[in-house]
Amino acid sequence: NEKNKVDFAHAENEVLFHLQKNKNNKFPVPVKNNNDELLTYFESENSIKTTRLLTFLEGEFLGDAKHTLQLFKSFGNFLAETDLELKDFQSYTIAARQNKWDLQHFLLNEKYIQYIKNPAERKIVEYFFLQYKQNVLPQLPAFRKQIIHGDANDWNVLTQNSTVSGLIDFGDVCFSQLINELAIAITYAILGKKNPVEWAIPIISAYHKIIQLEEQETDNLFWLIAARLCTSVCNSAFEKIKNPENEY
Repeated sequence: NEKNKVDFAHAENEVLFHLQKNKNNKFPVPVKNNNDELLTYFESENSIKTTRLLTFLEGEFLGDAKHTLQLFKSFGNFLAETDLELKDFQSYTIAARQNKWDLQHFLLNEKYIQYIKNPAERKIVEYFFLQYKQNVLPQLPAFRKQIIHGDANDWNVLTQNSTVSGLIDFGDVCFSQLINELAIAITYAILGKKNPVEWAIPIISAYHKIIQLEEQETDNLFWLIAARLCTSVCNSAFEKIKNPENEY
Protein backbone atom coordinates (compact mmCIF):
# COMPACT_ATOMS: atom_id res chain seq x y z
CA ASN A 1 0.00 0.00 0.00
CA GLU A 2 1.42 3.34 -1.17
CA LYS A 3 0.33 5.31 1.90
CA ASN A 4 2.17 2.86 4.19
CA LYS A 5 5.31 3.23 2.08
CA VAL A 6 5.13 7.03 2.30
CA ASP A 7 4.49 6.92 6.06
CA PHE A 8 7.41 4.57 6.49
CA ALA A 9 9.72 6.79 4.40
CA HIS A 10 8.81 9.71 6.69
CA ALA A 11 9.49 7.56 9.77
CA GLU A 12 12.83 6.46 8.33
CA ASN A 13 13.76 10.12 7.79
CA GLU A 14 12.88 10.84 11.42
CA VAL A 15 15.25 8.08 12.54
CA LEU A 16 18.06 9.57 10.43
CA PHE A 17 17.44 13.07 11.80
CA HIS A 18 17.41 11.68 15.33
CA LEU A 19 20.82 10.08 14.71
CA GLN A 20 22.16 13.41 13.43
CA LYS A 21 22.00 15.01 16.87
CA ASN A 22 25.71 14.37 17.41
CA LYS A 23 26.56 15.45 13.83
CA ASN A 24 28.99 12.56 13.60
CA ASN A 25 28.72 11.81 9.85
CA LYS A 26 28.12 8.11 10.56
CA PHE A 27 24.69 7.97 8.92
CA PRO A 28 23.12 9.41 5.75
CA VAL A 29 21.12 12.64 6.13
CA PRO A 30 17.87 13.29 4.20
CA VAL A 31 18.15 16.28 1.82
CA LYS A 32 15.22 18.50 0.79
CA ASN A 33 14.23 18.94 -2.86
CA ASN A 34 13.73 22.29 -4.63
CA ASN A 35 10.22 22.51 -3.18
CA ASP A 36 11.65 22.27 0.34
CA GLU A 37 10.20 18.76 0.77
CA LEU A 38 11.96 15.59 1.90
CA LEU A 39 10.02 13.23 -0.39
CA THR A 40 9.56 13.58 -4.14
CA TYR A 41 6.71 11.85 -6.01
CA PHE A 42 6.52 10.91 -9.68
CA GLU A 43 4.48 8.58 -11.85
CA SER A 44 6.05 5.52 -13.42
CA GLU A 45 4.49 2.31 -14.80
CA ASN A 46 1.01 3.64 -13.88
CA SER A 47 1.80 4.03 -10.22
CA ILE A 48 3.08 6.82 -8.00
CA LYS A 49 6.69 6.32 -6.89
CA THR A 50 8.28 7.93 -3.85
CA THR A 51 11.92 8.98 -3.92
CA ARG A 52 14.25 10.92 -1.68
CA LEU A 53 17.80 12.17 -1.62
CA LEU A 54 20.38 11.24 1.03
CA THR A 55 23.90 12.52 1.65
CA PHE A 56 26.78 10.30 0.51
CA LEU A 57 28.97 8.56 3.07
CA GLU A 58 32.64 7.86 2.36
CA GLY A 59 34.07 4.44 3.13
CA GLU A 60 34.71 0.90 1.96
CA PHE A 61 32.02 -1.75 2.45
CA LEU A 62 32.66 -4.27 5.21
CA GLY A 63 32.10 -6.87 2.48
CA ASP A 64 35.16 -5.57 0.60
CA ALA A 65 37.36 -4.66 3.58
CA LYS A 66 40.07 -6.92 5.02
CA HIS A 67 38.52 -8.63 8.03
CA THR A 68 40.49 -8.50 11.28
CA LEU A 69 39.46 -9.18 14.87
CA GLN A 70 40.17 -5.50 15.57
CA LEU A 71 37.77 -4.41 12.82
CA PHE A 72 35.07 -6.71 14.22
CA LYS A 73 35.62 -5.25 17.68
CA SER A 74 35.01 -1.81 16.23
CA PHE A 75 31.87 -3.20 14.53
CA GLY A 76 30.45 -4.35 17.89
CA ASN A 77 31.33 -0.97 19.33
CA PHE A 78 29.63 0.91 16.50
CA LEU A 79 26.43 -1.15 16.73
CA ALA A 80 26.10 -0.65 20.47
CA GLU A 81 26.66 3.11 20.19
CA THR A 82 24.01 3.29 17.44
CA ASP A 83 21.51 1.32 19.54
CA LEU A 84 22.23 3.56 22.52
CA GLU A 85 21.34 6.59 20.41
CA LEU A 86 18.13 4.90 19.26
CA LYS A 87 17.15 3.72 22.74
CA ASP A 88 14.65 6.50 23.47
CA PHE A 89 13.47 7.08 19.92
CA GLN A 90 9.84 6.11 19.34
CA SER A 91 7.74 5.80 16.21
CA TYR A 92 4.25 4.39 15.98
CA THR A 93 4.70 3.79 12.23
CA ILE A 94 7.82 1.68 12.73
CA ALA A 95 6.33 -0.21 15.69
CA ALA A 96 3.20 -1.09 13.67
CA ARG A 97 5.12 -2.64 10.77
CA GLN A 98 5.37 -6.41 10.33
CA ASN A 99 8.37 -7.39 8.27
CA LYS A 100 9.43 -10.97 7.48
CA TRP A 101 13.11 -9.95 7.86
CA ASP A 102 12.48 -8.85 11.46
CA LEU A 103 13.49 -11.87 13.57
CA GLN A 104 10.47 -11.61 15.88
CA HIS A 105 8.39 -12.41 12.76
CA PHE A 106 10.69 -15.25 11.66
CA LEU A 107 7.77 -17.67 11.34
CA LEU A 108 6.33 -15.61 8.44
CA ASN A 109 9.06 -17.30 6.37
CA GLU A 110 8.00 -20.85 7.15
CA LYS A 111 5.81 -21.01 4.05
CA TYR A 112 8.92 -20.65 1.86
CA ILE A 113 10.66 -23.82 3.18
CA GLN A 114 8.88 -25.86 0.49
CA TYR A 115 10.83 -24.00 -2.22
CA ILE A 116 14.22 -25.30 -1.00
CA LYS A 117 14.95 -27.97 -3.62
CA ASN A 118 17.53 -30.07 -1.78
CA PRO A 119 15.77 -32.28 0.84
CA ALA A 120 18.85 -32.45 3.11
CA GLU A 121 19.11 -28.65 3.16
CA ARG A 122 15.38 -28.33 3.68
CA LYS A 123 15.69 -30.59 6.74
CA ILE A 124 18.35 -28.32 8.28
CA VAL A 125 16.11 -25.28 7.85
CA GLU A 126 13.12 -27.16 9.32
CA TYR A 127 15.26 -28.07 12.33
CA PHE A 128 16.06 -24.40 13.03
CA PHE A 129 12.42 -23.35 12.70
CA LEU A 130 11.60 -25.99 15.32
CA GLN A 131 14.39 -24.78 17.63
CA TYR A 132 13.16 -21.19 17.26
CA LYS A 133 9.63 -22.24 18.23
CA GLN A 134 10.84 -24.23 21.24
CA ASN A 135 13.63 -21.99 22.54
CA VAL A 136 13.19 -18.43 21.33
CA LEU A 137 9.45 -17.89 20.93
CA PRO A 138 8.45 -18.53 24.59
CA GLN A 139 11.15 -16.09 25.77
CA LEU A 140 10.51 -13.25 23.31
CA PRO A 141 8.17 -11.28 25.62
CA ALA A 142 10.96 -11.03 28.23
CA PHE A 143 13.55 -9.56 25.84
CA ARG A 144 14.29 -5.82 25.75
CA LYS A 145 12.75 -4.07 22.75
CA GLN A 146 13.57 -0.82 21.00
CA ILE A 147 14.00 0.60 17.52
CA ILE A 148 17.03 -0.97 15.79
CA HIS A 149 18.65 -0.68 12.34
CA GLY A 150 17.75 -4.32 11.69
CA ASP A 151 20.03 -5.02 8.72
CA ALA A 152 23.70 -4.39 9.54
CA ASN A 153 24.91 -6.71 6.79
CA ASP A 154 28.34 -6.39 5.14
CA TRP A 155 27.00 -4.18 2.30
CA ASN A 156 25.33 -1.70 4.65
CA VAL A 157 28.35 -1.22 6.91
CA LEU A 158 31.15 1.18 5.92
CA THR A 159 34.77 1.10 7.08
CA GLN A 160 37.68 3.55 7.02
CA ASN A 161 41.22 2.89 8.29
CA SER A 162 40.32 -0.60 9.57
CA THR A 163 37.46 0.82 11.67
CA VAL A 164 33.70 0.72 11.15
CA SER A 165 32.79 4.29 10.25
CA GLY A 166 29.22 4.32 8.93
CA LEU A 167 25.90 2.58 8.46
CA ILE A 168 23.51 3.02 5.51
CA ASP A 169 20.12 1.69 4.29
CA PHE A 170 17.60 2.05 7.10
CA GLY A 171 14.87 0.35 5.04
CA ASP A 172 14.55 -2.52 7.55
CA VAL A 173 14.49 -0.34 10.66
CA CYS A 174 12.11 -1.97 13.16
CA PHE A 175 10.85 -1.99 16.72
CA SER A 176 12.25 -5.35 17.73
CA GLN A 177 14.23 -7.27 20.32
CA LEU A 178 17.53 -5.50 20.92
CA ILE A 179 19.50 -8.77 20.65
CA ASN A 180 18.30 -9.10 17.02
CA GLU A 181 20.59 -6.21 16.03
CA LEU A 182 23.59 -8.24 17.11
CA ALA A 183 22.29 -11.54 15.70
CA ILE A 184 21.77 -10.05 12.22
CA ALA A 185 25.15 -8.32 12.17
CA ILE A 186 26.98 -11.48 13.26
CA THR A 187 25.19 -13.67 10.68
CA TYR A 188 26.77 -11.80 7.77
CA ALA A 189 30.10 -11.04 9.42
CA ILE A 190 30.91 -14.71 10.12
CA LEU A 191 29.56 -16.08 6.83
CA GLY A 192 32.13 -18.36 5.21
CA LYS A 193 34.59 -18.11 8.12
CA LYS A 194 36.49 -21.29 9.09
CA ASN A 195 35.97 -20.62 12.79
CA PRO A 196 32.77 -18.54 13.07
CA VAL A 197 32.78 -18.46 16.89
CA GLU A 198 36.24 -16.89 16.99
CA TRP A 199 35.00 -14.07 14.70
CA ALA A 200 31.73 -13.57 16.56
CA ILE A 201 33.41 -13.07 19.96
CA PRO A 202 34.99 -9.62 19.34
CA ILE A 203 31.65 -8.26 18.03
CA ILE A 204 29.73 -9.59 21.04
CA SER A 205 32.25 -8.54 23.70
CA ALA A 206 32.66 -5.01 22.29
CA TYR A 207 28.87 -4.59 22.14
CA HIS A 208 28.51 -5.98 25.68
CA LYS A 209 30.99 -3.42 27.06
CA ILE A 210 28.63 -0.61 26.00
CA ILE A 211 25.22 -2.29 26.31
CA GLN A 212 25.34 -5.10 28.82
CA LEU A 213 23.69 -8.20 27.40
CA GLU A 214 21.31 -10.21 29.55
CA GLU A 215 21.77 -13.93 30.02
CA GLN A 216 18.57 -14.97 28.24
CA GLU A 217 19.58 -12.79 25.26
CA THR A 218 22.99 -14.44 24.87
CA ASP A 219 21.43 -17.88 25.47
CA ASN A 220 19.31 -17.37 22.35
CA LEU A 221 21.89 -15.66 20.16
CA PHE A 222 22.86 -18.91 18.41
CA TRP A 223 19.24 -19.66 17.43
CA LEU A 224 18.67 -16.08 16.26
CA ILE A 225 21.77 -16.12 14.02
CA ALA A 226 20.53 -19.40 12.51
CA ALA A 227 17.05 -17.88 12.09
CA ARG A 228 18.47 -14.96 10.09
CA LEU A 229 20.40 -17.33 7.84
CA CYS A 230 17.25 -19.42 7.32
CA THR A 231 15.27 -16.26 6.47
CA SER A 232 17.84 -15.50 3.79
CA VAL A 233 17.84 -19.06 2.41
CA CYS A 234 14.02 -19.32 2.39
CA ASN A 235 13.56 -16.01 0.58
CA SER A 236 16.29 -16.81 -1.94
CA ALA A 237 14.64 -20.16 -2.70
CA PHE A 238 11.28 -18.42 -3.20
CA GLU A 239 12.75 -15.64 -5.38
CA LYS A 240 14.56 -18.25 -7.49
CA ILE A 241 11.23 -19.77 -8.48
CA LYS A 242 9.96 -16.35 -9.57
CA ASN A 243 13.21 -15.24 -11.20
CA PRO A 244 15.57 -18.16 -12.02
CA GLU A 245 18.06 -15.90 -13.85
CA ASN A 246 18.80 -13.79 -10.77
CA GLU A 247 22.28 -14.74 -9.52
CA TYR A 248 21.87 -12.72 -6.33
